[in-house]
Amino acid sequence: MVNTLNQLQLLDVVALKDSLPQQRLLAGQVGTIVELLAPDVYEVDFSDDYGQTYAMLPLHVSQLLKLCYAPESEESSTENQLMSNTIHQYGSGDNVAGDKVMGNKIGTQINHSQNLAQAAKDIKDLLDQLDQDYDRSTPTGQAMISAKAIEAIEQNPTLKTRVINALKEGGTTALESAIDHPAVKPVVAMIKGFIDAE
Repeated sequence: MVNTLNQLQLLDVVALKDSLPQQRLLAGQVGTIVELLAPDVYEVDFSDDYGQTYAMLPLHVSQLLKLCYAPESEESSTENQLMSNTIHQYGSGDNVAGDKVMGNKIGTQINHSQNLAQAAKDIKDLLDQLDQDYDRSTPTGQAMISAKAIEAIEQNPTLKTRVINALKEGGTTALESAIDHPAVKPVVAMIKGFIDAE
């Protein structure tokens, strides 16, 4: 058995090692880590190609395989060679836990993770900047931070498009989980309003 290459982190793309029939999930299905629940236990979001969550559940690290798209070090190359000896590929696509994963699904999951991470960083930076002007520990301060953040997002078309796309791809829970700030929920709700208005 190959050890986990690295400790799993928020927004890592992972695949199920074994099927979970009760949740209607098959081995090889790809999800994104959206929260650390306990040591070695992660909340994993499984979304379709349109960013709609069809399953979200806590999973132990032993149930997950971290997907890596580039060699990380010499050590990981050795582990990848060990794994390649046990995986049988036929035709195009990659094998993940014995199931074929075709290019579109993998590509979509990579893009979801990167878009979500960038949008979360942008919103977090904006909220942190607004913390300098308003007290985030009070309800009034949080309301002002939320209002000013929405105003700033509306005035920046590039940022607005990025956060709307991230919300469509990753869902509200994933975006909220990726941003540690008390004013995040109203901001994400308002961004969702942008989508509904389209």
